Amino acid sequence: MENNTNIVRDTFLPIILVLLLIGIAVGMTVIGLTIFTSTIEKAREYGVLKAIGVSNRQLYTVVVEQAVTAAVLGYLLGAGLALATSAAAGSLVPEFITEIRWLDAAWIFAVTLGMAVVSSLLPVRRLARIDPAEVFRA
Repeated sequence: MENNTNIVRDTFLPIILVLLLIGIAVGMTVIGLTIFTSTIEKAREYGVLKAIGVSNRQLYTVVVEQAVTAAVLGYLLGAGLALATSAAAGSLVPEFITEIRWLDAAWIFAVTLGMAVVSSLLPVRRLARIDPAEVFRA
């Protein structure tokens, strides 16, 4: 048993850590691109808001809220799929054991929220450069 534990710890855990880091990078990229695209598409509207006096901070809040909303919805969808897959795998292949701990789910949720906030930084920088006068030029 100890030998098997050492093999798993020395062989598989570093691979899983690399996969975890790749997953975080992909998640940040997807959320960032989604929010960036949404921000670019609505640049005109953000310019109008800036022209009527909305502060950059308020615009930043909108973008961060969009990113967090997308991340929470994605997390809920992913968690639901993970639970369904775990249940299906357990019933179809009883030898395949999965364990989803609530502490791990909470940790993943916190990482997801962090990814959303960090991913919203690029679109936020874009908002700061919107010139309200450009919006009214045809």
